Amino acid sequence: DVDVVESTLNETTIIETSNNTATDALISEERGTKEDRRTLTKEQVQLTVRSCVTALSVVTTWALIQATGWSTVRGAGVHAVVASLLSPSPAYATASLAGTFAGMTGLVATWHQMSLLGLATGAALYAWERGAKVHPGKGGRLGTMAVLGHLGYLTVTRDVRLGGLIMNILETLQAPTVIGLLASAVVLTLTGRGDNPTRTKQYTGLASKTAIVSLLLSKTLQVASPLAHLQSIVATFLGAWAVKSSKFLVFPVGVVCSLGSLLPGPSLAIDVAMGSFAGLTRLEGYSKRQLLQASIAATLFLYTQTLLGVGGRLGLFAFLGVLFSL
Repeated sequence: DVDVVESTLNETTIIETSNNTATDALISEERGTKEDRRTLTKEQVQLTVRSCVTALSVVTTWALIQATGWSTVRGAGVHAVVASLLSPSPAYATASLAGTFAGMTGLVATWHQMSLLGLATGAALYAWERGAKVHPGKGGRLGTMAVLGHLGYLTVTRDVRLGGLIMNILETLQAPTVIGLLASAVVLTLTGRGDNPTRTKQYTGLASKTAIVSLLLSKTLQVASPLAHLQSIVATFLGAWAVKSSKFLVFPVGVVCSLGSLLPGPSLAIDVAMGSFAGLTRLEGYSKRQLLQASIAATLFLYTQTLLGVGGRLGLFAFLGVLFSL
């Protein structure tokens, strides 16, 4: 009987211990869930604030350019320097830079329209960052967000210029070139996957890059001479290298754009500014050779003269150049 009692007591103790362990696990899981929710809520709040900073930056950049009569490159540069010094963290400085790109627009003329463009650009940044955080560390992302915000603004307001922009791309590049660029880009993307691509993939990727450059040159050489291309590529690369060499992000972009605006002729200033956007790339092992490739591709995209007047187009071309170089 004593053995039976002891066995029963032991079983009861084991059951109670198991129950306590399970209870502790549930409590710990609930605490973890609450902490995750708090973290998620905090991130959402920060992202919302950053989106508001972007929207405000669109308006202030445009207002600065209108009030001073400066070029868009100089206005953006000065605004970026001031924003970088006033921002509490790099995250807010980069959010402001995205708005600065959109504020360089030449298609919006009133405060009301600019406010709507600011909201659209802030929404574009929120959607981009809230999703999969596409292409982190690649220069030109912020300008691409600005372009998406601009196109979103034109779509929501049913602006007839949206159709004009699309027709401009098709008329400038023409359908065969557009199809060839898209096909080459798809092949280049597929061959670039994996850490150790095979020799066949490497050759295929090189052929795709050659096709992209050839298609762009067939159009851009009708606009400018080879010497002008070379000057632009050099200016773009120098701007990119100057920002890439710095450990900071927004401040050097502002300095490079401000100094670039002092160069003779507006085209060199635009080239240097576009290069500074590509220089924001912070990918591990990203070499000067790749930066040069990005500068060449970005310059060729710029010479296609597409998306004229759209804020962020220089950042978009820089982004496409960076993707081309990978």
